[in-house]
Amino acid sequence: MRQRAMIALALAGSPGLMLADEPTTALDVTVQARILDLLSSLRQTEGMAMLLVSHDLRVMAHVADDLVVMYAGRVAERGPAADLLARPKHPYTRALVKSVPAVTTKSALAEPLPGAPANPRSRPSGCPFHPRCPMAQDICRVVEPPFIAIDEVRRSACHFAEEVPA
Repeated sequence: MRQRAMIALALAGSPGLMLADEPTTALDVTVQARILDLLSSLRQTEGMAMLLVSHDLRVMAHVADDLVVMYAGRVAERGPAADLLARPKHPYTRALVKSVPAVTTKSALAEPLPGAPANPRSRPSGCPFHPRCPMAQDICRVVEPPFIAIDEVRRSACHFAEEVPA
């Protein structure tokens, strides 16, 4: 009910863009589905854009048209949601996708990310993901990777994005 009340307040001014930060956090799956359906319906009927911020890749896979994956405050990868989740090019995106358990998985995590997240106050030099990256090489420790075009719609901030196995 609180989420619905906040959505109503956000829509009171007829915005062209709604920013929804973790709108389904701490909700059971049934209520989560209702909120996502409501947001989708409102997006279509009101003709507004929606920026959804979430840590839940399962939610994003079902509602997002495009995804931007961030690590340590930097964009790691960007592209159409279905393509990005099916064929991640950045090692961090790939690790995130692997960390989401399949419905048939019995463990809490399918494959947890190794290491600890970057400290925003003392971010490592070069690529912020290099301490946890299985592909890291010397250049990764020194030079921050450029945000490169993989194709017409995909972008990645990895020195070796083309080499990342999909």
